[in-house]
Amino acid sequence: MFYALVDNKKVEAFPKGKGICPSCNSEVIAKCGEIKVWHWAHTKEGNCDSWSEPETMWHKNWKLTFGIETNEVKISKGDKWHIADIKSINNVIIELQNSPIQREIIREREEFYGERMLWIINGEKFKDNFHISDYDVDLYSWALPNNKISNKEGIKFFTWFYPKTSWKDSKRNVFIDFNDGYLFWVKKGIGEKKGQGKFIIKEQFIVKYGGDFNKHLQLFRNITFTLNVNELKVKGFKEKKLYIVTYIRFRNETKCLEIYFDDEDEIFKAKDQKLVKINGNLNFEEYNDSLQLFNSKFML
Repeated sequence: MFYALVDNKKVEAFPKGKGICPSCNSEVIAKCGEIKVWHWAHTKEGNCDSWSEPETMWHKNWKLTFGIETNEVKISKGDKWHIADIKSINNVIIELQNSPIQREIIREREEFYGERMLWIINGEKFKDNFHISDYDVDLYSWALPNNKISNKEGIKFFTWFYPKTSWKDSKRNVFIDFNDGYLFWVKKGIGEKKGQGKFIIKEQFIVKYGGDFNKHLQLFRNITFTLNVNELKVKGFKEKKLYIVTYIRFRNETKCLEIYFDDEDEIFKAKDQKLVKINGNLNFEEYNDSLQLFNSKFML
């Protein structure tokens, strides 16, 4: 979990921090390592909510978009309770899903939270297998990856290669986040190879449910750096991603920039170059000495 009570205030994890779980009142300690996103963990083994899953910076940034007080809210029904990712100002539960999830768990959550619930799925990992078209066709060449569609209006048809079939029985609205200016609302065929949906402007969605779009842009920041090749150092692999490091000036401070590549062949594009432009999605913590650039690519 990202938040604990310290002096009766809901705060994020900080080095050597100790706090109280807002849901079960047990003691928690801060986990502030170099690989996983900073979070709180119960001192006793396990977690007080059986639905708890490891979370990423993607989860945290979406939660912060809607403000700390709407995050990780305890929802009780009878003698059961669970912690919702986000409870919006209009009492809609927003569940964030980054990793694969079992069909039974989807069903349990939807039944527990009821009809005033929706999902946001991180589509970053399968975006190259999710092709969209203005027409319902079988020809692969007619369907384009999401980021190649110029006309975002109206109903679209999609072909999902290797679909996440556990979503087939979902009865709530599902929105896919491809990390651009839109969410893709799957209106028919979630978890299936073919279906229909439409693009929703992300700003309108966030404002509708009480979030701060400007803050969202700061958290999910797409940025391009111009860097000196001689100052880039290949460090190896972290979580199966090749990464290199350099140092830059950021907000009047010197920061270590960790640059992660999904495709390790990208690194060869810098060969024989003096200056390179690298585009990616920047994540940073104000209190951390390092920045991370994910989904990085060289712009030639």
